[in-house]
Amino acid sequence: MKRIIRLIVCTFLIFISVEVNIETWAEEYRDFEVDVNYGYDNIFKYNEYLPVSVHVKNNIDDFNGDVVLRYHVNNNSDGELTQRVTIEKNNSKVMKFLIPRISEELSIMKIIFRKDNKVIYEEKLTIPYTQGIYNNLMLGILTDDFDELSYINSSNDYVKVELNEQNFPSNTFASKILDIIVINNFDLSKLNQDQLDILKKWVNDGGHLVIGSGVNYSKTLTLLQDFIGIDMIDGVKEIDSDILYDYVAEEAKTDDHSLLSIALINSDKLKSTIISGDNHIVYNMNKGKGRIDLFTFDLGMEPMKSFTHNNKFFEKYFKQEFEDMKILLSNSYYNYNRTNSFLNVIPGLKFPSLWSIIIIIGIYIILIGPVLYLVLKRRKKRHLMWIMVPVISIVFVGIMYISGMNTRLKEPVTQVVNILNFSEKGGSYNSFGTVLNTDKSKLDIKSNDSLYMIPLESYDYYSFKSKNMGIKNYEDFPVSFNWKSGLEPSIEYYNSDVFSNNNFELETSKNIPVENKIQLDLLSEGTEIIGSITNNYDFGLKNCVIYFKNKVYLIDDLGTNETKNIEDMKTRNYEYFREYYWDVIDSIDSSSNFKEKNDRYQDCRMTDFNMYTYEAINTEEAIFVGWTDKNFTNGFQVNGKKTKNFEKSMISVIDTVNYVKGSNIILEFGSVRPYINNSIGNNFIYSRDKEFSYYYKLPTETIDINKIKIRRIANMKNKYTEAKFYVVGTDNVTYQEFDDSITIEAEELDKYVNTNGELLMAVVLSEDEGEVDIPEIYIEGIGK
Repeated sequence: MKRIIRLIVCTFLIFISVEVNIETWAEEYRDFEVDVNYGYDNIFKYNEYLPVSVHVKNNIDDFNGDVVLRYHVNNNSDGELTQRVTIEKNNSKVMKFLIPRISEELSIMKIIFRKDNKVIYEEKLTIPYTQGIYNNLMLGILTDDFDELSYINSSNDYVKVELNEQNFPSNTFASKILDIIVINNFDLSKLNQDQLDILKKWVNDGGHLVIGSGVNYSKTLTLLQDFIGIDMIDGVKEIDSDILYDYVAEEAKTDDHSLLSIALINSDKLKSTIISGDNHIVYNMNKGKGRIDLFTFDLGMEPMKSFTHNNKFFEKYFKQEFEDMKILLSNSYYNYNRTNSFLNVIPGLKFPSLWSIIIIIGIYIILIGPVLYLVLKRRKKRHLMWIMVPVISIVFVGIMYISGMNTRLKEPVTQVVNILNFSEKGGSYNSFGTVLNTDKSKLDIKSNDSLYMIPLESYDYYSFKSKNMGIKNYEDFPVSFNWKSGLEPSIEYYNSDVFSNNNFELETSKNIPVENKIQLDLLSEGTEIIGSITNNYDFGLKNCVIYFKNKVYLIDDLGTNETKNIEDMKTRNYEYFREYYWDVIDSIDSSSNFKEKNDRYQDCRMTDFNMYTYEAINTEEAIFVGWTDKNFTNGFQVNGKKTKNFEKSMISVIDTVNYVKGSNIILEFGSVRPYINNSIGNNFIYSRDKEFSYYYKLPTETIDINKIKIRRIANMKNKYTEAKFYVVGTDNVTYQEFDDSITIEAEELDKYVNTNGELLMAVVLSEDEGEVDIPEIYIEGIGK
């Protein structure tokens, strides 16, 4: 009996040992070893593009096939990202993918290796969702010595990541995950030209670039000198470092006599924000929708490196800017999802006239009814009715078929929509596309310009986050698209509905005009503008308008090199710009002008998509909007055939309107809107704080203000929560309370209006939270 027990125990131990060895061998000798990095060092942002870097080691024979990332797009379909690669035996390769918008509900995906359309290996990948950020900014640091900038710590506003020439974004879309980029002591020549172009476009599209220079100015500024607008750099100068202590309101150490090396930069486009005597310490400028801050010293060298308050210096300088960016961040996903409203409309498509259809049907009814009956009755051949009715029906079906020949869709059609925004700060550009399917067949779409395309899908992953965080097995859903990257990027759509749109974001064509050539020569005497507008582009524009202070100036068509005087234009009054477009749409009869109505509807939706740009304008800025059907791309191929492609571009220009010098200017109550939470607000707000502040941005650069009146709106002050209202002094100590109204005369302006033209207000509610009215202001002054 003992021998039997010993035999069983030994057999069991041998079995366990063999099984462990097999598992260990399987782990060590997998066909492919896969290491995945999400975002940057596994830090990424939800509701944004997700760069995925995949490192693969091949442990088997040479592999020549497709590497696929498969993931859940929503709760009933999958998406695939595919790259064609060759990996020799025992060699490694790094592939870069880009997932279009990731939700925190997505926790797993899988990687698949296909050879000759057969799966030879697959592996589940777990996304480290705890590393994802949602309402924080992502700050990338591009430097040769990351430790030198260790004092820039991640905070409640931002999370920092390390950048280098290998992981720096290789396409425009991958750069959108970054909100701020700090470049210091880094030789920009390490980046290739595409990466430099991506950096510049990223700034123009709203990125915040921070540059350190000092003794290393040649490394960080040489390749950006023209982009920033630097005329000359006259070497380096050493100054006392007390300015660092002064800025953070700290006393310098008595034994600290270190010197700060600053680059001597000459530029009329940069604005000094920190000055010490004649020495410029920090410059900044707005560029497109973005911003550049240029520090004339190296951020990682002494004395900044050992400066006791270096982190305080950094955070104080950027505190307000970071808060503003976080507000814009919260709106970005909402704006992104509004693209469908204008992509799903293709005005260029021909549709049969509604009246022609009604007339044909009317003739058919009359002919097949009373006319046929009377004719057969007179001829006493009513028994032929059963023959003549189907014959006439067949004839009319043929007529309907022939009349619709020109409007019948037999093949897929495509459309490109470009949105170009210009201002004195620069320009930004976005392009989108769509393919309209005519049957349920697979669509394989490629750009004839080899432009990068990203599918726009409905990314409503799941209803409840808790259901997905515990998922351990990947359940395959039907694949809705396969996005192939490489030298000839393409998207394959599967099982799309008949006459459905498949939308995508498109890399901007190199033929898109990157320079504003709409010349606005405008002056204002208060509420009206005078002057002229000239189109210097080599193409004409249509449906052009100018919007200024609740008034739309109708330009209509504006040909190449054509100039029109503002005084000759018809005007309409609208409180909000978008109301004009809805009025235009309502005025068009869809039964006779269906194409025109669709065209203006698309204009309206594109304007609405771009509305966040317009709502941020100042009182003294005018908006020009015009449209062109000029083709900047060469269209697409769908299933190997060139499609009929429609293209439309919106050109928007925001321009500062100067007031007529010496003219009396009156800005009526309500014309200067408040900034609440650093964005343009209305005349009321629901506050969850008992105390809050807001401000008015006054046009001090264009008006010599001599009187300001502030009043509460009579029919609103008793409608909301009771509150006390204050005008805050520039010393942040003086609080002047008012009940119904208050007037600030010229001699008191310096007491309440700061050097940036901001008038700060404070509100204290009678309750912990509630809805409260926001007073409006009136301004009198003289045009500068």
